[in-house]
Amino acid sequence: MAKDFQPTYKNVHEDIERYLTAIGKRQKTPDGFIVFRGYDDARDLMFKLYLEKCAYEPLVNWLRVWNWENNYNNFLLTLTEELSRRQHWIHLKRLWDGVLAKRRGAYNAVWKIMKKEPDALPPRHLERAKGLLLESLERTKNFAQSFGAAEDVSACAKIIERVEEGKKPRIRR
Repeated sequence: MAKDFQPTYKNVHEDIERYLTAIGKRQKTPDGFIVFRGYDDARDLMFKLYLEKCAYEPLVNWLRVWNWENNYNNFLLTLTEELSRRQHWIHLKRLWDGVLAKRRGAYNAVWKIMKKEPDALPPRHLERAKGLLLESLERTKNFAQSFGAAEDVSACAKIIERVEEGKKPRIRR
């Protein structure tokens, strides 16, 4: 890491770009576009530094906007493990609410298409989106149970029931 660079621990993305600029990896293309070379390595470094500093709020904010419609990644799973281990239910809930929002959005989009025009998509699309949403809901419900968050367990159970019945989930947690 550059000797004179210090993360702000307020915004992961901005710290990544500030770091890359500090080490001379910010470049302008002939077309005038700004590119950052070495982004993946800088992203990994900032994630590690933020975790070490227990800067959970900015990490949660950063990961909540990622696309979790189809799969998870090591950042999400590592932060989930850390928040669980350190008993940070509020951050864990916010993190997984972001995952649920993405998965619910994907499910709802396919559900709407199938309701409007049943032959528009193969049924496997709805089943896949439904399965991914249910898996995330179950995972979130299990987190809530482990933290003794009865209201959140109940809310997840209701949503799971609606999705299993083939209805649109109404997430009001």
